[in-house]
Amino acid sequence: MVRIQAPEYLNNALGRELFSDLTTILKSIRQNCMAKKTIAKKVYQYTAIFEPDKESGGYTVTIPSLPGCISEGDTFEKALENIKEATNLYLEVMRKKKEGIIKEEKGVIVAPIQVKV
Repeated sequence: MVRIQAPEYLNNALGRELFSDLTTILKSIRQNCMAKKTIAKKVYQYTAIFEPDKESGGYTVTIPSLPGCISEGDTFEKALENIKEATNLYLEVMRKKKEGIIKEEKGVIVAPIQVKV
């Protein structure tokens, strides 16, 4: 703990009162800074479609529920990181425009199919 001592010129009644007020304010600021602040964030879940890019060897990723939300990465891990960032930014823009956040319907299934031609 740091102790603050009043300078010599504050040794009159007014100076001591001002110094006392200042000390109280500084203690309050210190307590507020040390208090843990929690910001609640809601978690949304979306289906991401990762498509291998045959030319570059990376992945292109889309979120079908969020039109225009697309990203890419040289590896699956980088593509995953990038699409999470893109989705965050997409939802942030929606929030700033005061548009409702699109929630993905439950029960979305992505599966390969075979077709005879």
